[in-house]
Amino acid sequence: MELLSKSVFSVALLCFTSFILYLFNRFYVRPQRLRSKLRSQGLRGPSPSFLLGNIPDFVKFQPKDIKALTEDGKATHDWARFTFPLFEHWLSQYGRRYHFALGTYQVVYITDPQLAKEISLSTSLKLGKPFFLQKNSKTLLGKGILTSDGEFWAHQRKTIAPEFYADKNLVHIMLDSAKKLINTWETEIEKQSGTANIKVDEDLQSFASIVISETLFGHSNSKVINELQERFKRLERAMKTPIIVGRILGLW
Repeated sequence: MELLSKSVFSVALLCFTSFILYLFNRFYVRPQRLRSKLRSQGLRGPSPSFLLGNIPDFVKFQPKDIKALTEDGKATHDWARFTFPLFEHWLSQYGRRYHFALGTYQVVYITDPQLAKEISLSTSLKLGKPFFLQKNSKTLLGKGILTSDGEFWAHQRKTIAPEFYADKNLVHIMLDSAKKLINTWETEIEKQSGTANIKVDEDLQSFASIVISETLFGHSNSKVINELQERFKRLERAMKTPIIVGRILGLW
């Protein structure tokens, strides 16, 4: 009986030790090894904290109010710099290519248009998308070319390639719809003496629905537009659902 108890204890201790070693390797050794490889290739980046990575930095640099999204009290079209000031901060420190960590996931950030073009044109199956991107963005993006990888990504790329050489009138459909939307905004602003309260998100949903309807059916189908707008709203509600911290950290 005593021998059996010792055996059970030894097995339990072995399993516990193996689990601890697995966690240590998964959440410390592997990220450190990957960051070391990135540094050896000339990619620098901010130092991450344990488990959380650089997520605390995003919280620290988040704009506190709407005034932080304007420049000298006036609206600016450079929305990315004001919405994600941390990216601009790192850009000034580490250059146009750097890496940071979202939890235990390592992200390479590229602002060089030429390099981004080369990556987008690459047909290598090894240049895929991380699993956490596929999982967390599935509600909004589905399993499309933006989130898929491997042979499935190659198949999708081959399938949609002809569409980039399709009728150029599709571009005119988008331009005409965009001009109509802008004219509507300008008219509303003039009616209210230069200042208007515009619900941009709703208007953009309507704009996207009209473009899709005219592209698919050649005209603005009210039934299709209403259905698309309802789906947009469901997607918006789904994307507003809080993300479990564990998924951000890569624990799942």
